[in-house]
Amino acid sequence: MKELKIGISGHRQIANPDLLRKKIESELVALIDQNKPDKLIALTALATGADTLFAEIAHEVFGAELRIVLPMDPAQYRHDFSDVDLVEFDKWMTLAHKKGTIEIAANSVGPNFSRNEKYHACGKFIVDHSDIMLFAWDGQESSGLGGTADVVDYAIQIEREHRIMETYRSKINQARVEQDQKAEKIKKSYHKLWGMGISFSLLSAFLFTLNVTFIKKASVYLEDTSYEMLTKYLMVIITSIELLLILSVIGIIRHFKTKKPKEAYLRHRRNAERLRLVEWLATLGFQEPELEDISKDDFQDDVLSLIQQSKSKHLAKPSLNDQIILIQDMCDEQLQYHETRTHRIERKHEKIEKLLLFVLIAFVAAVVGHLAVEITHLHPKSSAHETSNSYSKFIEILPVFLCMFLPMLYASLEARSFFNEWAKHIQDSKHMIEFFTVMKSNLKAIALQSDHADAQIQNIVDRIYVKMDEENSGWKRSLIIKEGPGI
Repeated sequence: MKELKIGISGHRQIANPDLLRKKIESELVALIDQNKPDKLIALTALATGADTLFAEIAHEVFGAELRIVLPMDPAQYRHDFSDVDLVEFDKWMTLAHKKGTIEIAANSVGPNFSRNEKYHACGKFIVDHSDIMLFAWDGQESSGLGGTADVVDYAIQIEREHRIMETYRSKINQARVEQDQKAEKIKKSYHKLWGMGISFSLLSAFLFTLNVTFIKKASVYLEDTSYEMLTKYLMVIITSIELLLILSVIGIIRHFKTKKPKEAYLRHRRNAERLRLVEWLATLGFQEPELEDISKDDFQDDVLSLIQQSKSKHLAKPSLNDQIILIQDMCDEQLQYHETRTHRIERKHEKIEKLLLFVLIAFVAAVVGHLAVEITHLHPKSSAHETSNSYSKFIEILPVFLCMFLPMLYASLEARSFFNEWAKHIQDSKHMIEFFTVMKSNLKAIALQSDHADAQIQNIVDRIYVKMDEENSGWKRSLIIKEGPGI
């Protein structure tokens, strides 16, 4: 009997369940038609949202046998469901007891693992025991270990066949992802353009230096008329290329001035980061407070509307323990992001600094070499020993070439560091690392005591909110003062 085992992993909150239902049905129809199995087995963790929806469609529409894989014992797992969702969970558990199988993935990792580690183990278990995986995913990184993104990464790592169904957790989540994608698209285009501008400028400088040193000198040294004409034609060709490169650089500069890609990038980033903050506050059951800087000048109309709508909704507040876990996840996420960012930028900055030092040493050596050549020309007997040897002429010209070109190379390397604003980003990230490290230690203290815990949680959330809003407001300040063209 040919079996087809299909697993699911996806978000708990689904912005458009009807759309996801159609996508799941479409994928199952295609996979069944492609594989023609005698028996269909559906693997699911039965979490609220994508998991439960998949179980319903696979079993009731396609007659699949259910194989439920839980991240922990059912009694513990039930704490992760609301009263309404528990009714649905109990229904499928009862059915699985009668007509399916139930497994506890956490049994394979041990009792001392954290809740998130158990969720991660559950996701990996489903991938390992499925022929094909379906993912209801928004394409974003997980807020903590065990999220959909981690399961997707694992499926890719072990080369498990999978299908990704683009799924958003809420309208705010969808808008945030869209803003992130727009910003990233502009950033890639922007980096490519200014990189081309610097490269074209440097190449133009190189050709100019080559023209006025080696090529021009060669036309003087060569006595053969045919070679002399060849060098002149070569000079014309190189000069023409220089002109094209310079015109290209001017075109790139005009593009920056008219299209203003940096302003577009910063605006989308500011929209995305504010929506990310609103989304996080909603998971904690907190409303976003009024801010003086919210205006149509800062946000697109649709984004501003979503922010205002979120304030009119009644938000269910999770338990104190769940709030601590969510805040801990946010701190871990921010620490990981800023530590990775700092390490990455410092590594690039270190490479540029080494190159700058090498260029500086080479320039000093070239100046000394050129000075030595000029001194030998001042020697009274130098004219008697002059030689037309091409190697000696090359040695004479090389220091001049280096003295002219190396300063331009040095400037282009400095420009790369300046346009990327590496120093600013490193400083900002180090401040954020220090802040979130303190927040984590404060959370540990709250977890060990019960007195005034709610007020202390509120204080930490407010401080995180203000700090992250300050960071996000940096996008606005950059829009106003336009501090350089870098991203």
